[in-house]
Amino acid sequence: MKYRAIFDDEDDLELTPEKSMSTAAKTITALGVSALVLCLLAALYVSLCREIFYWSSADYWSMARRIAAGELDGRLWSTVYDSVLNSEFNYIPSLISSVFIRLFGETRLVFILSLVICYLFPSYILVYFTAKKIGKAPLVTTLISIFTMPVTIYLTFSGFTEIGGFLICTACFFLYFTKDGREPGLVRMIIIGLLLAALMLWNNWYLFFSVSFITAMIAESIIFRRKWYMRLVPLAVMIAAVSVFFEGFMFQRLLASYGGGEISFRVFDNLKLVTRYLGLIFLAGLAASSVFIGIKYKERRQVFVWLQLAVCYAAFTATRTHGQGHLLMYVPGLTVLLILTVKYIHREQTLIALCVLALIHSVNIFIPREQPKSVSEIRTLAPFPNFSMLPVTRDSAYDILSLKTTLDSVVPEGQYLGVLSYSDILNSEMLKNAEPSLGVEQQRVGYIANTIPYFDVDSGNIEPLCNANYMLVAYPAQLVRDDQNVLSAAVDSFEYWTDIASAYEEMYEYETVIDDVTVKLYRRVRNVTEFEKAAFVNKLRAMINR
Repeated sequence: MKYRAIFDDEDDLELTPEKSMSTAAKTITALGVSALVLCLLAALYVSLCREIFYWSSADYWSMARRIAAGELDGRLWSTVYDSVLNSEFNYIPSLISSVFIRLFGETRLVFILSLVICYLFPSYILVYFTAKKIGKAPLVTTLISIFTMPVTIYLTFSGFTEIGGFLICTACFFLYFTKDGREPGLVRMIIIGLLLAALMLWNNWYLFFSVSFITAMIAESIIFRRKWYMRLVPLAVMIAAVSVFFEGFMFQRLLASYGGGEISFRVFDNLKLVTRYLGLIFLAGLAASSVFIGIKYKERRQVFVWLQLAVCYAAFTATRTHGQGHLLMYVPGLTVLLILTVKYIHREQTLIALCVLALIHSVNIFIPREQPKSVSEIRTLAPFPNFSMLPVTRDSAYDILSLKTTLDSVVPEGQYLGVLSYSDILNSEMLKNAEPSLGVEQQRVGYIANTIPYFDVDSGNIEPLCNANYMLVAYPAQLVRDDQNVLSAAVDSFEYWTDIASAYEEMYEYETVIDDVTVKLYRRVRNVTEFEKAAFVNKLRAMINR
């Protein structure tokens, strides 16, 4: 079979109007089937999971549930605005999901399906139209990109609302590249500027994509002698949009997050995580193909993409270590490179090799293997993605649920519980999310308080901890970090009955063990004296300021 018979698009076949309509119908059908398959896979994945979600995998889910429950009625938009300026996790990514939750319930499945329907699938549609615009065989190319980079599906099924940023990034590439290679017009540049501003508001670390995209536009215009001044339009629009609608965000939030950090390039550590989710062979192949098509076919668009990727990677690596969600800053650019690579494939053997690579990527992530718990545990660069797409199962999930049920019955209405545990075995967020994570109707949650700044760099108000009616203490309280001196000092008070712990008595009948962590419950039997409170607060603040 000839190569052109494989790629059924207008560049390869002479289409009559009837054939064109037939092709459009097939495309719509294929996209519809793809959407259905994605939703079914999401439902299967969530149904097979037995995990309690917390922290980054549950923050936006919890926010969406709060909005849907009406907790922010009357102050929703002021809360959203304030969260953008002052919080690491703002409410913007949760707004659409909250509508789904209000309509269909607060289960994890509803939340994940909202991400699939509103962000993931539209992103794939944009990939299709980008391939149709600057590549060829858009349906085949889109499928290859999905199977080659399954990290987008993994992050969506894991509850990362950052996938919405992936949609915006992909839209920026779609608008910037034109079918005939001409300069993008003024309107496109304005829209790109607005999208880049929205991207930073979606999650502040998308700042690196926004800056790198504009930097790449300016650099490309200088290298290829294009209208450099037109590239200043998105920059001006982005700054103006953020400054006008979110006054202070640029300096108050972004500079606070990234302006004062220590510059430290941990290139190898970051690259290990990147290859774990994207594969070294795939990245090297894209680099080689970019050079080849640039030399042989005089293709220049890949220069822009590599500039964006390089600037984004260098800037981010200088200030932070990559997490899995941060990879969504690179997937749109890598997708464009893949589209350009497929465009210039003229041998069936090459196409088959690429399809085999995509198949290996998709199969390898379902092979059971021990997964590292942190970047430091990743030893080598991975030739193929080796993260696990298998549904997460935790044997002690129902032990956490049982503990939560017990606490519901023990802690009376109007009193609250302090939690001295901050690990992946037990923490306050697990208790709050235990029931919805396991599909059980939630009873009570408001009495569980976050009462201590767990990280030593925090400076929150720790005095409410002194007045907790009940205290849940884990031994050990932290399993990963060995520098959590604040938390350790607080736990020591209860282990040795000093300062505020003198006002508590242990409820021995509720002691339990979860994954080798001993959990004890204490009840306050008298008021904490001012002397005891001062001793406790001073001890913890000394740890914070140490």
